[in-house]
Amino acid sequence: MGIGDELMVAGEARRMARAGACKVGILDKHGVRRWHYAWEGIAYMARPGEECDALVGYVNGRRHYLVDETAIARTFRAYQPEPAELHLTSSARALMRETQGAVVFNPSIKAKAPPNKVWGIERWKALLTLMPDVNWVQIGEHTGPRLHKVRHIPTSSFMDACGLLAGARAAVVHEGALHHAAAALNVPAIVIRGGYISPKVTGYAGQVDFYVEDERFPLGCGSRVRCPHCAEAMNEITPEKVAAALRNLLRKAA
Repeated sequence: MGIGDELMVAGEARRMARAGACKVGILDKHGVRRWHYAWEGIAYMARPGEECDALVGYVNGRRHYLVDETAIARTFRAYQPEPAELHLTSSARALMRETQGAVVFNPSIKAKAPPNKVWGIERWKALLTLMPDVNWVQIGEHTGPRLHKVRHIPTSSFMDACGLLAGARAAVVHEGALHHAAAALNVPAIVIRGGYISPKVTGYAGQVDFYVEDERFPLGCGSRVRCPHCAEAMNEITPEKVAAALRNLLRKAA
């Protein structure tokens, strides 16, 4: 599971707590209680061995938003994630001042993520060129593509990235861990989805989703290998469209 999945698990626990659960335990796919650092500080989440009155597990052996999964493709089910509760570490909170008034972005995806999630570095460059008045800050790992003429703050951990995200005016990100974190931290966000996965699966109210509908794939293609459909979908998401959406988002957030 990726960190985005761990935040969705925390969202499920939050949903249960709002329904009256005092302590929520988290199960792995074998039914064993587990813990993740992204849940630190959440009072209603139970550590392994701690008593609980509710459990979050898998649905038919899959994560809540999956019907099936192979090495080639994922099949999604409609799902409405609850924004997680996310507590920043003291070092992450200290990073918030670095992005005050900025729009953060990350043109990278994690190494094992489907390539169909990538918008493409040339489109990111074009977006920045279209909006030279924006205080852009690139966040992400040292190893990812680095855009010139913008401030770059490399991150060594997901929590550090969340600290930078939390201080920002807004974010432009691929669908993934950072879009889940933006929802948890209440940071306005534009989410690049292409044709891979619909906001009907992993979307949050208030975020601006760039997703290209296709009746062949009602909830997204789900292909984990490069496919023409997803490439065409990303071609439809032009930098001009994203720039217009970001200007509107920034006006609303002002």
